Amino acid sequence: MKFVAKFVRALVGLVVSILPPYIRMYVSESSRLVREIELNGVKMKYVCRSRGEYLSRAIEAFKEPDTIWWIDNTVKSGVFIDIGACVGTYGIYAAKKGNLSKVIAIEPSHASFHALNENVTENGLRGKFLTICSALGETRTVTTINLSSTQAGSSMHTVGDENADTNDVININQITPDFLTPWLDFSEDVHVKIDVDGMEEEILRAIGGLLVNKSFKSIAIEVTPESVDATVKALNDAGLTQLDCPHQKPESVNGYNLFFAR
Repeated sequence: MKFVAKFVRALVGLVVSILPPYIRMYVSESSRLVREIELNGVKMKYVCRSRGEYLSRAIEAFKEPDTIWWIDNTVKSGVFIDIGACVGTYGIYAAKKGNLSKVIAIEPSHASFHALNENVTENGLRGKFLTICSALGETRTVTTINLSSTQAGSSMHTVGDENADTNDVININQITPDFLTPWLDFSEDVHVKIDVDGMEEEILRAIGGLLVNKSFKSIAIEVTPESVDATVKALNDAGLTQLDCPHQKPESVNGYNLFFAR
């Protein structure tokens, strides 16, 4: 089956390569697949423009049952801040599943940010989402993002690492949490998801001043064995207690999720 798939891709690539440039552009612009997904009674649509995006974000979109459990049981109303939103998988699910007033989705990768906005529009949620193409950190600055891939939906990018082994390095804006406060109504519950491929500790320090606000009701954060103790302490000090997730993934050097609530 894999051989057939590779053969078909090679054949299609050969045919497209001999077409006139304007027709190749038309074919590229038309290669847009919308996949419909239903999970726990929630119907969603995801736009795919690449094989990787289709496989990792459409077919295996909800590969974190622990995060789904957290959204189903905790993120029911208020504001959802999705730091490292990628193509919007969990933010869109949360917006459709619960009674959220707003989703603030932050994603520094330009390709994933474009896909995020396409998915928000495809699901009729433009009025509920604020999307921001930026990194989030402790200081306002211009930094770099080292892209593991320029495809939408890819992961394992690194921000601010000038020594990263990649040729795809671009300058990006980095904002601080106070940039978000005009869009936050602290009379509502606020829920935060942080999944940023290694920058979780810095972001946690950056939002530390906001976390002590009693409006911040819950947080999902990816940790590693090296960062877990400091993360648990910081969130406990902010008045948040770790949740006992029945779908908790085992500890992994590649990262696993923890969930906290007030």
